[in-house]
Amino acid sequence: MNDRLDQIDWDITFHAVIDNGEPMSWNLFLAFLPLVLSSVLFYQPQSPIVRWGMWLLLGLTAAGSYARFQAIAQAVSQSMGQNPWVGVIAIALLAFGLGITFIYRHHPQFKTLTWWVGVGIFLVFLPNAAYIVTDFIHLVLDIRRRYPMGTVMLFLVPQYLFFIGVGFEAYVVSIMHVELYLLQRGLAYSMIWLELAINGLSAIGVYLGRFARLNSWDLLISPLSLVNKLEMIFLSRHALVVITTLFVIFTACQWLFKRITIGLMQQKQAFRAL
Repeated sequence: MNDRLDQIDWDITFHAVIDNGEPMSWNLFLAFLPLVLSSVLFYQPQSPIVRWGMWLLLGLTAAGSYARFQAIAQAVSQSMGQNPWVGVIAIALLAFGLGITFIYRHHPQFKTLTWWVGVGIFLVFLPNAAYIVTDFIHLVLDIRRRYPMGTVMLFLVPQYLFFIGVGFEAYVVSIMHVELYLLQRGLAYSMIWLELAINGLSAIGVYLGRFARLNSWDLLISPLSLVNKLEMIFLSRHALVVITTLFVIFTACQWLFKRITIGLMQQKQAFRAL
């Protein structure tokens, strides 16, 4: 392993950075999805650049995750062949989505129903944004591959810091959108409890994803497996310790990122006033 920062194997560096691109795009897509949902459901930013920027980021990360979508489609197709119930569930979800869209467009009085369905989807996918914090483990694995020191320090570390910072910022801004929704309705006193509740649920969700290897859509595809995993959590001391640790990390990081975000927003407003 070359320990000199000024001697970089550009071929190794290029492949190392590119290899991280697809999984990072996929995880950022899952982080931007609840961000966009929070903007639609709770608070629309006034700036059209911000609004369209969120959709652009979602589209770019979706495009970068093409291989992952293709693999998921193949897995679902195989599952439908092995278990017809998967196909029934997929068709039922499609029909439900089309039904909700029809109700929303032709019967505005049912808007509340569609809003609550959106809130449920938002809460299910939000832990994916917090999940990105645990991807530091992949940086450790990259270091164990004995990449040159220059590749690790000058390229991989900044790549992971940017990736994790952007992903967790999406998590923080998503929660801030919910808080602005509550603030507009005179429910500011509930914001701290909302943060704690969301961080707690995200800690459980991240544990199920990182350690139990479940996905958000398993809630619909394999609910019995999810129930068994939840039972294991409540009976496992190790699981409770990990979840508590994640809760503390998410709460501390969310508080810090929120303060930085608010500070940057205030600074921007101050510059506009000059």
